[in-house]
Amino acid sequence: MKHTAFSHNQKGFTLIELIVVFSIMSILALIGIAGFVTYSRVQALNNAVADIKTILASARSYTGSQVSTTCPSGQSFTGYQVRFCTTYSGSTKQVCGQCSANADYELDLVCNNTIVYPSVVTKRLPAGVRVNGTLCQNFQFNPISSSVVGSGNIIVQYNITGYVKSQTISVTSAGLIQ
Repeated sequence: MKHTAFSHNQKGFTLIELIVVFSIMSILALIGIAGFVTYSRVQALNNAVADIKTILASARSYTGSQVSTTCPSGQSFTGYQVRFCTTYSGSTKQVCGQCSANADYELDLVCNNTIVYPSVVTKRLPAGVRVNGTLCQNFQFNPISSSVVGSGNIIVQYNITGYVKSQTISVTSAGLIQ
């Protein structure tokens, strides 16, 4: 028997087999990338919520210990305030008072019921994350009890949204952050 150039004993892959393998690998890679993007967006939202809670807790703590970064001469320490510079009601953006440049929220020292500039801490929210609220509510903590000034017994809530997920932050009139 003669062997020809196209013998059945040759080893290798056909073009169709290679196309199928590379197609499956591409599909798996796309699924992995989509999962990673979703995970990183959820982490961005979780980090933003944690940062906001940390700023609120810092304001409460600083106020309770009556730590002040020096009120101007002749002014008395009134507390610390967390201000959200912009909130959203539906798709409508609300600008909430004067804030430091490029700040989405900030921690401010308050002396004689007046905010002292520059702000103690200014923060930006990650892209795609925003604070939803029906009105511009600032949180000022009372230096004697660390309760929230001016809120009565009402729980103030902000809904932090981003990437089709949301989390709620609540501050009670007693100054508890949830």
